[in-house]
Amino acid sequence: MTDPRRRGAALAAVLLMLVALNVCAVLVTAGGTDDANLLALRVETARALYAADSAASVVLRLRAAGGTMPSEGSTLTLTHSSAVYQEVPQLSEEPATLEVLGRSGRAARRVRVELGEP
Repeated sequence: MTDPRRRGAALAAVLLMLVALNVCAVLVTAGGTDDANLLALRVETARALYAADSAASVVLRLRAAGGTMPSEGSTLTLTHSSAVYQEVPQLSEEPATLEVLGRSGRAARRVRVELGEP
């Protein structure tokens, strides 16, 4: 028969190994959530930039076509983002500055376009 002390020591060793494995699993999982948060922020940043770029493109096309310009403070809403027109030049204004702030989640990106004489 086996000695009860040996069985107790083996049981304690197995228990310590299981605790160590659980600690490793928790640390690996915690590191992965940081990467996931960073990736989500990068996606939101790209969406914010694309929203601001899209809003600026709208103004440039309206300006070229002689259309009605959006008012300052108005918002262009997209699927996962939005853009706010912060500075919108008048059609006849030369030189002029167009400034748009794109937002998506926690991210924000600003696009500024300097318009000069053609």
